[in-house]
Amino acid sequence: EAEAKNPPEPLTPSENTKYVSIYGGLGLAQAAFVMFRTLALYWGCIRASRILHFNLLQNVIKLPMKFFDTTPLGRIINRFAKDIATVDDVLPRSFGFWLPGLFDVLSTIIICTYATPWFIAVIIPLLGIYFWLQRYFISTSRQLKRLESVSRSPIYNNFSETIGGVSTIRAFDKVSNFCRMNEGLVDTNMECYYPNISSNRWLAIRLEFIANFIVLAESVFATYARDTLNPAVVGLAISYAMSITQTLNWWVRQT
Repeated sequence: EAEAKNPPEPLTPSENTKYVSIYGGLGLAQAAFVMFRTLALYWGCIRASRILHFNLLQNVIKLPMKFFDTTPLGRIINRFAKDIATVDDVLPRSFGFWLPGLFDVLSTIIICTYATPWFIAVIIPLLGIYFWLQRYFISTSRQLKRLESVSRSPIYNNFSETIGGVSTIRAFDKVSNFCRMNEGLVDTNMECYYPNISSNRWLAIRLEFIANFIVLAESVFATYARDTLNPAVVGLAISYAMSITQTLNWWVRQT
């Protein structure tokens, strides 16, 4: 009632200008840091790709002829194609998503702990479970990616051999045989790719369970201490905790 009778005085034009200037300065600083991060990230990845490609090319050129007699051409092409493309395209995007996701997760934990200090007793064992899931998933995903990469090399090798001998294949009417062979190699590669998608679903279910448990713990602690906590801080903590589901899932995948 006292606040209704004596409402706060409106801000003066000078105060409005000051706060708007601070808000605009923060926006410009954010834009500058984002631009600097993007330029530094892509410059580093381009430099790494250039060094990797140069060293790879130098080593391949200096290899003896017996290496090319025993190594399929598709395996060599796969190194120059897929691995270089990973450094050029996948790593910058993954790191660009990974770094903000890390700070989102840390900020959520800090805000929830600040709102309800008992939250630290729950987050420590959950982080242990999360760390174990992450290590288990990364080891499995690495092996699946390796199998996918190995099974991709015969596709390049078969395709290059088919292009090189297309006149002979047509002369002996073996087009359908080579088409079936190429389809079989692609199917084998997809057999290695499908478990990778399944492992992502396996990880998503468990991470969403952990994230939902974080929301549950924060809500229970906030309800238990509702008489001593600031409602605004509690609402902020719960809203951050509810947004951690997708952030945690996406961050682990980028990792």
